[in-house]
Amino acid sequence: MDITSKTPLRSIADGWRKLSSRVCNALSDKAANMGADLIIVTGATGVGKSAFIKSVTGSNVYVSSTLQSGTRTTALVPTIINGKKYIFLDMPGFSAADMDDREIFYLLMTAMATIQPYVKFRGLIYVDKFDDDRSTKSQKMVLTWLQHFCGNDYMPNVTIVSTKWDRKDDAGIEEKLDRYSQWCESDLIRPLLLNGAESFHHGLIQDGDRKRGLDIGRNAEGRAREARAMIHERYHDASELRLKIYTEIADGQSIDATSAGRWLRSATKGSSNATAPDQGKSRQYLNESLHSNG
Repeated sequence: MDITSKTPLRSIADGWRKLSSRVCNALSDKAANMGADLIIVTGATGVGKSAFIKSVTGSNVYVSSTLQSGTRTTALVPTIINGKKYIFLDMPGFSAADMDDREIFYLLMTAMATIQPYVKFRGLIYVDKFDDDRSTKSQKMVLTWLQHFCGNDYMPNVTIVSTKWDRKDDAGIEEKLDRYSQWCESDLIRPLLLNGAESFHHGLIQDGDRKRGLDIGRNAEGRAREARAMIHERYHDASELRLKIYTEIADGQSIDATSAGRWLRSATKGSSNATAPDQGKSRQYLNESLHSNG
């Protein structure tokens, strides 16, 4: 069911309530999605998030709001893996040219608050191509925010997915593996791994005594099989771990007062995007919903 609206959330005073109604109605109509485990997928534009989600779900059909970052939208993508229901929430990365970072944060929290009565939050996947030796502004923003958002205790439910392995020869694969090893020792990735996060190389397999990349077109079935097997292995069993931000909200904090909210506000200080009155009302409704459902 398409629940797309032509009116951005930030432009309407009761934007969250209207978006909430549309998403809840859509999920209610699709009874097969009720009770699914939710997995957040985040990363910068162009790193292969769409290709990864398509491999896992086999679908290009998004149930989405219309707050876009380039050609991207925050989207809910359902699938079933080995009899278990999942919904993947595709989140735009920070430092997008056409969206304020705090707006992206509230877009994510809006989507999560909307579907909270219908799903269980099971994990978070960070997707990156890891092609550069030095971190970009977007990588720093997302990975640092992720630590505040999840908290160390939630890291066993976090998966770091590397992409863009196809069309590389043996030397190119070895070079990228070496680069990823260096990333794993960085201040951005090492804390995640030390606290239980795990890595997955999407589209890279062991073929005898060598590693081989699976072409995104010719080997789509193999890529899908490997990605879905990873989701089953990592997320099939139930988990009692709770996102840090939900623990903070359950303790009575507003979204802006959480660790993730405070850090993002500090990191984006001086941003030209001020909270408009109608946006403030939407945030008030969002805070009320999270506390009532928490």
